[in-house]
Amino acid sequence: MSEMKSWNCPHCGGTIVPDANGKPLTNCPFCDSLLELDTRSTEQKTYEAFKGKYKAEAEFNEAERRARQEFERQQLQQAEKRERSRKVKGRAVGAIGCLTPILIFIILFAVGAVFVKVVDARLTDPSSYIDVSFEGLDGSGHIVYTYHDDAPFSAHDIKTHCYEDGSLSNGESVKIEFSPVDDNAMIKSVTKAYNVSGLKGVETDFENFSSDVMADIERKSKDNLKDAQGMTDERYKALKRQCLYLRYDPDTNTNTVWDVYKVHIDSHGTDYGDRYVSVWYDNLVVKPNGDLVYNKTGEGGHLMFFKYADGFNGYDSFDDFLSIVKNNKIANPQYAQHDFDNE
Repeated sequence: MSEMKSWNCPHCGGTIVPDANGKPLTNCPFCDSLLELDTRSTEQKTYEAFKGKYKAEAEFNEAERRARQEFERQQLQQAEKRERSRKVKGRAVGAIGCLTPILIFIILFAVGAVFVKVVDARLTDPSSYIDVSFEGLDGSGHIVYTYHDDAPFSAHDIKTHCYEDGSLSNGESVKIEFSPVDDNAMIKSVTKAYNVSGLKGVETDFENFSSDVMADIERKSKDNLKDAQGMTDERYKALKRQCLYLRYDPDTNTNTVWDVYKVHIDSHGTDYGDRYVSVWYDNLVVKPNGDLVYNKTGEGGHLMFFKYADGFNGYDSFDDFLSIVKNNKIANPQYAQHDFDNE
């Protein structure tokens, strides 16, 4: 049995010693508190201390092993997370790389559109300095451009275009394109619509044929006859005007005007008598200012008439010609004649 030594009471601090028989006391002789005595031997205490130490070390090692396993597991999870993040970023970067040209194009397009609008707003609109009017016949009218005196450009700086020009009719809408001759000029290209008006119909009688108009037609007719037939000056001067004859067709709104002349032909000892020659004008119009407008296809045309039966074209006289004209299947023609014999 191990030797019992004295110790202090944990409750009152009194010194306790074993009894005479060496038995440990169960109660403090001073405060009567219950005592829990350690009766283990030194070897037992040492053994149990080592046992506790080993157990603690084993528990520590197990805890450390588990902690390391948890650490390694977390490290593995973090590595996998980083790899997933790297792949996502890689795909995102790849996508951005593919989209970058498109994004750049969209940005440049948007910026360019804004720039074009800003520049276009600063360019000169040529149509603001050009008045548009219409002249000629209804159905074959053309466009007239009048430039303002304060226009910042000249007629040579602007190109104008209309697909219908030359075949215009009152009431229709036409588009006219204005554009600069020089692409670097500070002039914008514009297209505007205009309503056609002011075109005249052909003449139906001689109401608008003033003396000046009559003289103008005579000058044109004689010049055309001279050129067409190669007349000498002598024969040209001998031309004597007979009449103007107008036929109007209301069904087609067209007219034909004949300017008729007589000249006596005596050539190489033979007297051919009076020859009648004529210049005709299709769709003739007299403008308010007295200018003549007519279909150029009829300009310079000429017919020959003789008084004897075997003459050219088969007409015995000009009256014979007129009678045939009046019966050429026009349903409702209108006729007008102006004679010059007594003038």
